Amino acid sequence: MSTESKLLTVSEAVESRIACRDFLDKDVSYDLIMKILNESRRSPSSSNLQPWNIYLLHGENKKKLSKIMNAKLDTGVPIDLPIQFPIHPGVTIPAPGFINHMKDKYPKYYRRFSELGKKVYTSQGVKRGDHDARMKTAFRAYDFFGAPVGLIFTIKKYMVLGNYPDLGI
Repeated sequence: MSTESKLLTVSEAVESRIACRDFLDKDVSYDLIMKILNESRRSPSSSNLQPWNIYLLHGENKKKLSKIMNAKLDTGVPIDLPIQFPIHPGVTIPAPGFINHMKDKYPKYYRRFSELGKKVYTSQGVKRGDHDARMKTAFRAYDFFGAPVGLIFTIKKYMVLGNYPDLGI
């Protein structure tokens, strides 16, 4: 087999996509990070607005933010402000019953949400009724799942919904 990189078709790239929840404890060079970010600037955006900001977290800064976020999550009230950009239908503040709201009002989306949760938690050995293990697993998101680098992408509030796809959302 050749060691050369094989170019993927769009279909192959989409079909082989994964959501990685664990990373090697291996540093990534600053030069490589900057090369990737520099190349990503060529991503298409509507009218070439490029409405994003990218915040790179690495080393101590990443650890510091992760520690702050996990301390906040440990209080039992991870987010005590209204959600600026909701990601679940009909949910504007992450109240404890928001899952039931989705289940009752939007069963199709709740089913997808629930199926994904089962796959993610099962793949990590977390049993359905183990609330503490589920929370510990969910909190790993705020440690970027152990990745050596964290990237936070933002968009200005005054941008319109049509600009959101420019972030890949």
